[in-house]
Amino acid sequence: MTRVPLLSDARVVVAEAGDDDLVLRPPLPRESLDDVAQAVRDALQFPLAGEPLEQLARRGGTATLVIEQPSLPIPSVHVGPRHVAIAAVADELERLGVRQTTILVAGGLMRRTTPRDIGTLVPPDFRRRFKGRVIVHDSEAEDLVDLGSEGNVDLRVNRALVETDLVVTVTAAETVLHGGPAALLASSGREQLRAAGALSLLETSASQGWRLAVAIERLLEERVPVTGVSLVLNAPRVALTDAHPKRTSTLGWLLWLLLIAALAAGAWGAWCYRTRRRQGDAESSDDQQPKPRTPAVWPFGSREHVALMQAFGDISGVDHLEPE
Repeated sequence: MTRVPLLSDARVVVAEAGDDDLVLRPPLPRESLDDVAQAVRDALQFPLAGEPLEQLARRGGTATLVIEQPSLPIPSVHVGPRHVAIAAVADELERLGVRQTTILVAGGLMRRTTPRDIGTLVPPDFRRRFKGRVIVHDSEAEDLVDLGSEGNVDLRVNRALVETDLVVTVTAAETVLHGGPAALLASSGREQLRAAGALSLLETSASQGWRLAVAIERLLEERVPVTGVSLVLNAPRVALTDAHPKRTSTLGWLLWLLLIAALAAGAWGAWCYRTRRRQGDAESSDDQQPKPRTPAVWPFGSREHVALMQAFGDISGVDHLEPE
């Protein structure tokens, strides 16, 4: 029987495959980028199609940065390449003189991002210095802007995509329904999202969602310039340390904490053992020596005084003493 380890949230579970089961193993992780931020800046400067960002951005103008709710990788990471890419694009827009940058979180029909979850979409240092706006898309909003139609489907998008001087998408190429122009589709209305199906998540020809996303991109380009950066996520690595040499993974920290706790427990147990042994030696030596008399601190004749005197052998067979 074949045992296959699988990632399930933040845990690793082992699945047992039968003799007649076909196990499809993922490809090995490819070589990763050493500097994601620089790679994003290079992609914006030398795009595969269209003009570079420096010619699209208008000094003193506005820009809308479209991002998606991350669904991969599993388990998620606190700061990954997608976080770095978002910060790099926003910093590049600020360098080019863009007056105001709006981050549009395009979630489609998924649960809307809460204020607490918004902070997890960008790096912590960028969250502190960002001075723009953050808008969470609502597919049922009444103020969606009509772009046109594709077949019998009317295309309506978030107002932040139209009332701006530039639209930049920062996504990860996952499927035909996630990443790239699909981020613009995730910023549309509920009717378009319900019609955006796909027989295959890899073949664009069999995806109605892909056709709607490309149509929104084409109609939007007639109003404002549109560009974007799409990342290709590597297969996840399960290790005790991250790729960065100065950063230790959460699992590594937990192992260190368990080791420290074990050492502390051992030291505490040894100290308790030595303390009890010294107390036992002291008690045995006290039994061999006469006990010193303890002065009475209770009123003469009280029950406490009588009990104390009886204990030290001063009186015996006396239940009560009357005070003088």
